[in-house]
Formats: sequence, C-alpha cells, structure tokens
Amino acid sequence: MQKRYHSAVEVTADLIGGKSRVVVLAHLHHGVRRDADLRRRMPDVGEMSLVQLLRELEVEGLVQRRELPGHEVEFDLTEEGRTLAPVLQAMHDWGVTRAQRHDLVVDEPGRADTRRLAAASLAQGDATGWFEKLYVEAGDGRADVPWDRAEPSANLLSAGLPRGEGRRALVVGCGLGRDSEYVAALGYATTAFDISETAIRTARSRHPDSPVDYRVADLLAPPGEWRHGFDLVVESNNVQALPRDLRERATASVAGFVAPGGTLLVLAAAAKEPSDDGPPWPLTREEVDAFARDGLRAEAVEEIETPDDPLTVRWRATFSSV
Repeated sequence: MQKRYHSAVEVTADLIGGKSRVVVLAHLHHGVRRDADLRRRMPDVGEMSLVQLLRELEVEGLVQRRELPGHEVEFDLTEEGRTLAPVLQAMHDWGVTRAQRHDLVVDEPGRADTRRLAAASLAQGDATGWFEKLYVEAGDGRADVPWDRAEPSANLLSAGLPRGEGRRALVVGCGLGRDSEYVAALGYATTAFDISETAIRTARSRHPDSPVDYRVADLLAPPGEWRHGFDLVVESNNVQALPRDLRERATASVAGFVAPGGTLLVLAAAAKEPSDDGPPWPLTREEVDAFARDGLRAEAVEEIETPDDPLTVRWRATFSSV
C-alpha cells in the first residue's frame, strides 16, 4: 500500500529525517567524498551504523557509491540528491548563525588538524613544515585537509577568468590540484606548485592525464626562472596561512611571478583587524593592497559575503601588470 503523507514537509523529513542522515548528506554536499573522511567527521556514529546509513541513502536514490583503486571507496550525491542542496545549505547556514549567537563549539576536524600541526611546527621555528605533515596524516586517514574539495574554489569559478589560449598560468600553493585543473581547462599552459611533496604526488595521482605541470617549490624561495614568467597567477589562501613576519616575502614572491601585461588574482579570507588566532590569519585590506608592487596595480578589490563559511567574508582582488 502506498504511503500517504499529510504535509509536503513529511516527504522531505521521511527521506532526510534523523540527525545522522542529514549530516551525511550535508558532508557530501560540501565535498566530503571518501569513506574514511566521513568516518572522521562523524565520530559519534559507529562504522557499521554509517555503512547502513549510506546503504539506505543509496536505496533512496540520493547517494551513489564508487570503488576507487586500492580498495578505497567514495560517495557522492546523485542528481536527485543534489536537488537537496538548497535545503542542506539553509540548514548549514542556520546552524552557523545559531552557533555564533550562543557561543556553541563547532569542532570541524580539518580546521582542528591544521591548527594542531601548525602550532607544533611554529613551536619548532618551522613556519611551513606543517603542510607536509598534514598531507601525510591525511593520506594515512589520521587528519583532514579542510580545503580538499571536489570542486574548484567558488570565488575562482565566479571570477570570470578569460580563456587562456595557450598563455602561461601559475597556481600558487596548489594543494591537491582542484583549482589548477580548472585553470588548465580554460586553456592555460598551467604550472602548479606546492611546498608539500606529498600534496604534489597526490595531485599527480588524482589527475594522471592532466596537462598541468605539477612541481614541488617553496613560495619563499621560488625558482628564479619563474620571475615575471606568467600571464596569469592565481594566489588562493596561501599568504594567509603564513605568520605575519613572513608575509612581506611571500607577497613579493607572488607579485614577482606576473609577466608584463599579465594578471594576478588573489583570493583570501578577510579580516578587519590583524589577528593571532590561526592559521589561517585572514588578510587585512592593507595586506591585500600590498600585492600592488613590482609593476602591478589594483584593478578591483572585492569583499564577498560567504554565509556558509565560518570566516564569513573573503577578498577577491585582481591586479594587472603595467
């Protein structure tokens, strides 16, 4: 006998009702894919209970399962599951507001991992060594990389970059390659680098047929041949991950990559005042303006509201070489 409903809300609640179901769907909506990452983000749900939840959501047609090389498994929302995005996003946004209003602690695993490892590295006088440690632990299933998402950065997608037509691009601190692959798909001859050898190795393995030239390099001591060598440079959230005493060098390096007639795109979390609570340490307007050096001038500096992000406001700044 077909089930009868007495309210349209009952239809939705029947599918996503129960905290664990909603949380699974919300994690998938925000780009968490791997089975191990879901388990880490839901420590109060037993492994077998999570397996059962995922099977139920598969049966309902909201979730799909994929087998990866090495016996790894990942999950994603189906086409029908993605239509729940406005519902899931609204629940997330309301929860962020509620947590801020009542000083509730939202202990996101990835953010906690970065702060734990960064604090240990900084205590040893090493400002950048924690990146490699984070990627190694993530590969072993002991940590989350909070910026490891399936889709490119939303602010990069909405930046309106022109087609590359073979021009050279450089992606700074590329991590696992999501933004680099997007830039290459626009037609740029793309070089992407990261200080972490594990990140670069993982990016290459994730994108085995990629045209991107993935390199291990240090933003604070980059290859000399890269100076003024790129028509497009994308700096997304790297300078903000460095202590304030290193930002002058990092900003100078980024600006120095841009070729005459080229463009620099800077994406970063925004701060009204300097803060020691990090990483990240969001950039002030003055720190964003500091990229206007070495022949660069600011074309646009935007503050973008992002209610689904705990940092709430982000910079998107475009500079051109004169």
